[in-house]
Amino acid sequence: MFERIIFLHDSFWWLLLFLPLWPFFYGFLRREKLHVLSKYFGHVKRTAFHVKKSLRRELLSTILLSLAFSLLVASFMGPQYGKEEQKIDQKGVDIIIALDISKSMDAQDIKPSRLTRAKLELKEFVNSLKGDRVGLVTFAGKSVRNSPLTTDYSAIEMFIDEINTGMIRYQGTDLQGAVLKSLNGFSDKNAKGRALIIISDGENHNQPLDSALDRASEMNVKIYSIGAGSISGAPIPVANRGFKRNDRGEVIISKLEGKLLERLSMKSGGHYYQASNQGYGLFQIYQKINKDIEETTFSSSQQSNLINRFQLPLGVAIFILLFEYLLIRRG
Repeated sequence: MFERIIFLHDSFWWLLLFLPLWPFFYGFLRREKLHVLSKYFGHVKRTAFHVKKSLRRELLSTILLSLAFSLLVASFMGPQYGKEEQKIDQKGVDIIIALDISKSMDAQDIKPSRLTRAKLELKEFVNSLKGDRVGLVTFAGKSVRNSPLTTDYSAIEMFIDEINTGMIRYQGTDLQGAVLKSLNGFSDKNAKGRALIIISDGENHNQPLDSALDRASEMNVKIYSIGAGSISGAPIPVANRGFKRNDRGEVIISKLEGKLLERLSMKSGGHYYQASNQGYGLFQIYQKINKDIEETTFSSSQQSNLINRFQLPLGVAIFILLFEYLLIRRG
């Protein structure tokens, strides 16, 4: 029948321990005033003081000030009483990350390697998100969906930790397949608020991209590409064998080929970035996504919140203080 009052900051209760000391403090001040009046102004001034400040008024003033102090403490403690229903909308952007894990991503022109640096920055990026849904696709010669769209960022980080260039047997870089696999991961219910981030060194793209671009346009998905690597390139490490070599025994240099990545981004209304040892630019991409893409409401829920009631004791305390000053002290 009666709802319990909850105090948000109940640690302030100790201030009420000063209340028993108030009458003694007030009495001390009164005696000091009487002493000063007796010493410097004589019997006439002391008598006038007694008339104006009668014992009854002093007692009433003490009670009112004690009550006002108690109410101020109660206000500081943040009383909450009753509940109100609040509609909570989960808003954000659907972001799918497609990460190239072909062997060339082990090249070390970006330290410590293209893939390792991408994983580190992806984890920081995912950990900074608030409300956006994220999915993960990895690709080489084939594409694999590692995680559907989710707000469980810790799960995404766990998947990123497990990624390596040996996860997919089929080597190469099937960019079109990666785009189509990623697009299939977007919910049909969310017709807006979609972005695809591709991180790749862009090598071995011999297939056309027309079907991927058409599908992205139909689904209203903007593609933001990051070229991982450098134009001068770097050799591809091979475990216990030095570096990868061609049929003639020459060390293969893996170079960034960003033209198709740039084309994908420009045609879809997104943006192309080139990574460097200074970073992959994921936070700049996220700022661009927030600027270019409208947020979508994923879901709505009702939440019961306690109602703050600190205004009531605060208002009464102020009224009592004004009353005591105007009608008791000055009256």
